[in-house]
Amino acid sequence: MSLTIGSGFSIGAGFSYTPPPPIVVQYLIVAGGGSGSGCTGGGGGGGGVLYGCATLVLGNPYSITVGIGGANSVFNGQTAIAGGAGGGYNTAGGTGGSGGGGNGTGSQPGGLATGSPGAGVAGTQGYPGGAATGPQNGGAGGGAGASGGPGANRLGGNGYTWPYTGATYGGGGGGGGYSGNFAGGTGGGGTSGSFPAFGSAAATPGTPGLGGGGGGSYNSGAQGAGGSGTVILAVPTPQYPGSAPGATVTTPPSAPGMTVLTYVTPGPSTPGTFTYTA
Repeated sequence: MSLTIGSGFSIGAGFSYTPPPPIVVQYLIVAGGGSGSGCTGGGGGGGGVLYGCATLVLGNPYSITVGIGGANSVFNGQTAIAGGAGGGYNTAGGTGGSGGGGNGTGSQPGGLATGSPGAGVAGTQGYPGGAATGPQNGGAGGGAGASGGPGANRLGGNGYTWPYTGATYGGGGGGGGYSGNFAGGTGGGGTSGSFPAFGSAAATPGTPGLGGGGGGSYNSGAQGAGGSGTVILAVPTPQYPGSAPGATVTTPPSAPGMTVLTYVTPGPSTPGTFTYTA
């Protein structure tokens, strides 16, 4: 007696077929950060962050999309939501993975974050943007690990530190205002711009590959763009297939026994699309 496996293939009597066991990988999905805004504009929210573990079937392909600034990132059916844009002229901060900061013109509020803060696998991790205070101070963007500061301090919300790389992702951009330049949050948040008499009018963008939000600015047109996101997989080294097209492959000390694959966009305006074969 024989067992037919598929067309033209069978296993004879006395033999058995055991499919390969699945592998469990740790993943981090970081969306692109939101853009800051001008005219006492709010800082952009950091890209939403998802992290957790996924069970993959050996030999199966899995698609990966890495978002540019303001775009989502996707892996294995999980979508990290892009950071919300900072509030513009008389416009509230945008919602997103983390919320964009409120605009100082008319004291518009900060944007909300979608998903549940700290929920990890259950939702996009992000915090709201800070509210504006008065006509001259925009709120900062929220980060993946903390809320953005209000117009009084305008410091970007800090991001989330992933243990398998030891790096921080999804920092919010600093809020723009009349006086002073305010820092973005850890995890790539951009620094805000201010009135020229108090420093540079131009804000800095969020850091590419970290999903940082762009800084807001006192002047229109001088705000920072959101930084692109990333998708990172930590694969048990004995089960790493030996190649991962498009990924940077490392074995960092922070992830003993794991091979870490980092996917980023090929350019600031070109989303990255990759395939990982387990």
